[in-house]
Parts: sequence; C-alpha cells; structure tokens
Amino acid sequence: MKTLKWLHRWLGLILGLFISIIGLTGSWLIYDREIALPEYELKINHAPLTLQSLFIKASPLLPVNKDVQILFPKNPTLPYQFKTKVKQVVINQYTGEILVIRSSNYWPFGWLLHLHSELLLGKEGKQITGWIGIGLILITIIGIYLWQLKKWKSGFKLRANKSQLVWYYDLHRLVGILSAPLLMVALVTGVSLSFSQATSVLVNSLFNRTADKPPIVINDGKNQKASLDTVLLHAKLAMKDGHAHSMLVPALPIKPIVVRMKMLNDPHPNGLNLVYLHPQGGEVLEVKKISQSEPSKLWFNWAFPIHTGQVLTVHLWLLFAVGLMPSLLMLTGLYIYLLRRFTLAKAKQPKI
Repeated sequence: MKTLKWLHRWLGLILGLFISIIGLTGSWLIYDREIALPEYELKINHAPLTLQSLFIKASPLLPVNKDVQILFPKNPTLPYQFKTKVKQVVINQYTGEILVIRSSNYWPFGWLLHLHSELLLGKEGKQITGWIGIGLILITIIGIYLWQLKKWKSGFKLRANKSQLVWYYDLHRLVGILSAPLLMVALVTGVSLSFSQATSVLVNSLFNRTADKPPIVINDGKNQKASLDTVLLHAKLAMKDGHAHSMLVPALPIKPIVVRMKMLNDPHPNGLNLVYLHPQGGEVLEVKKISQSEPSKLWFNWAFPIHTGQVLTVHLWLLFAVGLMPSLLMLTGLYIYLLRRFTLAKAKQPKI
C-alpha cells in the first residue's frame, strides 16, 4: 500500500509537467480543428485547375527526391495542400496562387501537433511521449486502486468543512476518478499511435498475419509519368462510393502512387482504404479496402478517431475536457505534496 502511494506520488511529480503539456496541447488541437475558423476560405469563380498543373507548380517549392502527399480539400472553399515530411505548399486550386509555403511545424497547428506527439524532438520524441503515456497509464491504474480502497461514497465528496489539505485531496481524487475512464481510452490509443510499428507487429502477430505489402511496379524503362488527373479518376472509379482524401506520389518510379479513400461509414476521418496505381500508365494495380486489410489497420481505423475525438460530438467535448484534467491533477497533487511537507516541517520545529 505504501509502495503504491509512493509510486503514484513520485511518478506524478516527475512526469506531471510533460503529461500536462501533452494534455493541454491535445485539447488545443481539438479546439483548433473544431472551433477555430478555417485558415483560408476560397471564392469559387470557376472550375478548379487540373491536379497535374497544381503539382507542377508546387513541386519546385518542395524538397527534391522526396515523396509528396497531396491533401484534397474536404469542401470546395478550402485549398489544396502539397507536402513532404518537412515542408508544405498551400495552393488556391482556382487561380493557381501559392497561398503559403511553410515548414511542417508551422505555428500554431503544426507546432502544437509536433509538441503533442513528439515534444518537438522528432522520432525520438515520439518514443518519449509513448513512454510518458505508459507512465500515466500506470499512475491512473494505481490511482483507481487507491480510490476504491476507500468507501466509494466518500470518494465522490468534497469536504469543504475540513482543512485546506483535505479539500484539495478530495478534489484530486474526485477529478481523477471521474476522468479516469476516458483518460485511459485516450492513453491506450495514444500510446499505440506513438508506438505504431510495435503495435502493428503485436496486433498482426495475435492474428497470425503479416503486414500487407504494396504491389510490385513493373517499369517499362521509359521516363513517362501518368497524369495525376488520370490517376485520380481511375482511383475514384475503382472505389465509386469513396471520397478521395489524399494521394501519395512517390519520388521513385518503382513505387506505386497511392490514393487514400474514405467510405461513408468509415470511422477513420481520413479513411484507410487504399488504391494502388501505376506511376507510368495510371492503371489500378490493387484495391485494398479496410475490411480486407491486416488486423493492425483495423485497430488504427478505430484508434485514431477515438483518440482525436472524431467518433461522436459528445465524445469530442468530453475528450477536450479530459485533456485539461492532467494539468489539474498535477497542480492539486503538487499542492498536496508541498502542503504536507510544509505542515510536517512546521510540526518538527522546536517550540519556544
């Protein structure tokens, strides 16, 4: 019992600041995505320019020999985005105007996303946030165990008529137990996203499956490239009920172009249905629907929208509130610790 209390206290004190950063940035990202006004709103005067012409315009502004992801707008008043892992180009598809060129960690959304997912430390930071998440899972489990040792009715009380220490202790316990269920869901899904490769291996191994591999591209030796408009048309015909979310154009001609499609009932907001197309002829090489994919993809099909609050509207606002809870738990826990130390030190002072 004493060991668990000690572990709960010191894990909270050591990880508290980092947990608060991850929680607050998560809530901010939800606010930015759901409440804030769109960064750009375009006027629709005529039909958009061809995708190929927009790609030709954006390519010289992006790093050479890098795969380019094209993000299609969710509605006609939003612009196209062309991006690599380090740079983005946003284009007005009706005029061809370059709206902005920026790094992937642009302020505020890109910076917040990198801070939330990897503490601005790149791949190593992503692993660190995963381990911090595991630490918070352990803190939460211990907290639930310590809470249930008391009479459950007293666990929901705020004893305002007692000392300041008792009131903050009650507040800490109450906030912790009320936020614990959804916090655990956010933590488990978040950790799986941080350790995505390890999670994929684990989930696939549980079902005795290997990871899906993209189809092989047979190159005819010519330097011709398929028009991206043709590629997109073929992808849409291959999955007529789907909505194109993005297209990945590989730097190497030995890799297929991949169009990511979202079906109407997909839980994942971006869709995980993939259409592989030949980079030279534009013909469909393979259609991989999420229902046919490896088990790990089925996991991420739900884990991502659950983690980001994109399942139900009420879930979104609950998750927004839960993102604030780690900071409140950290502050109340720290205050309880300091108040106890102060009270103990005062009691040990010799009386005159």
